[in-house]
Amino acid sequence: MSKEELKGYIDEILKDRDINILSYLLVDIDLTMEIIKESTDLEFYYLSDYFEDIAYMSNRKEFIDCIRDRFIEMKDNSLDLLHVCDMIKYAEDVFPIEEY
Repeated sequence: MSKEELKGYIDEILKDRDINILSYLLVDIDLTMEIIKESTDLEFYYLSDYFEDIAYMSNRKEFIDCIRDRFIEMKDNSLDLLHVCDMIKYAEDVFPIEEY
């Protein structure tokens, strides 16, 4: 799957929240992390619903670092930042404390 195709799916979830793109996000975790880094605040907010599942299924701690870094860059305070924080926390909880 190309970056443009995955970006297209993300654009679709912005239009229709009933679309579940988790399987697309898991195909290439490196590409997903790249898209997260480049995402708008709104895209990042909507993608946050998938953070725990991606962290669990990918088993990549780099993903946690990626979403933490992207969260720090958020500027749109009109979004529910507490929700995003909770989603990041759930993703972090996938890994045992002594491992991370």
